[in-house]
Amino acid sequence: MAYHPNYFEGGPGHRSSCADRLQCLRNHAVGRTMFDVGCSEGYNAFGMAETFDHILAVDNVERNVRGCVELAAQHNVGNITWVDGDFRAHLVGDAYWDCVMYLSVHHHICGQISIEQASKVLRELSERGEMMLFDMGQKNEEGVTENTWWKALPSVDGDQEEWLRTYVLENTRYERAELIGSFPIHNIQRLLWKLEM
Repeated sequence: MAYHPNYFEGGPGHRSSCADRLQCLRNHAVGRTMFDVGCSEGYNAFGMAETFDHILAVDNVERNVRGCVELAAQHNVGNITWVDGDFRAHLVGDAYWDCVMYLSVHHHICGQISIEQASKVLRELSERGEMMLFDMGQKNEEGVTENTWWKALPSVDGDQEEWLRTYVLENTRYERAELIGSFPIHNIQRLLWKLEM
């Protein structure tokens, strides 16, 4: 099963309430250029293509990117550049976007390279965007305790929301972290943030 449903035709997807989540993202995303980190099957990028002039959408799963290219051609969506590979390769030179969508990727980076190293990546990514829409896996999610990313996250004593707010403010250049929504996954509500100066 795909992570998201097909943006144009609907259908099943692992991630529930995609339409509600996308509407929340649309309500808060501003600017003309966007960097979609970990675009998966392109659901959010296609949804944002109606309001952004250009989107760079990157995913490290080649079949996801190939599927996005095919969908874009079928539906005449020409303002998204689809790239297969590691998003960190694009954090070079004067690369800068009005909005960075960094959704449900950061915890996987934590699992790959450690939370300390992933925090450095988060800071670098924040220096490339005027604002960021952000969520990540949480320690209170059920059924994922064997995943490398879950093991890489620290145990949270107390409020998950407060831990996440502190974490993003300490590890980005942003000064404000606004909780803009929460959406179900793994029997919890994963928190969605807007980060900005």
